[in-house]
Amino acid sequence: MSNSQEHPDTPVALPAGSPSLGFESATFSEVRLVPPGTKFSVDIAVCQDTDGYTAYAVQLPGTVSDGDTVDEAVANIREALEVSLAEYVSTGEIPWTKEAVPMNEDVVLRKKVLVNV
Repeated sequence: MSNSQEHPDTPVALPAGSPSLGFESATFSEVRLVPPGTKFSVDIAVCQDTDGYTAYAVQLPGTVSDGDTVDEAVANIREALEVSLAEYVSTGEIPWTKEAVPMNEDVVLRKKVLVNV
């Protein structure tokens, strides 16, 4: 297992029943055989577009949602992450990347969200 100094930007899985650590916790390079009830801290980015806002899971390719407001986009990406991560957990592997979303001037919010699977 890698230490947090080697992979500081890798999303985190907290064991089921762990107290919330906010957004500070150890990191590791891969998540395998994750038990149900695991909490993930995931980076998201919200970009403004012509029809509202689009939210992306920065390190999880293909997990995208939208909303009419920033808050709605954040709520919708959290729901999309719950579905995506539950599917990945069922297969035993989550395809984290370093950064799957190009960051540009259209980003209006970037934050971490906690997602329960």
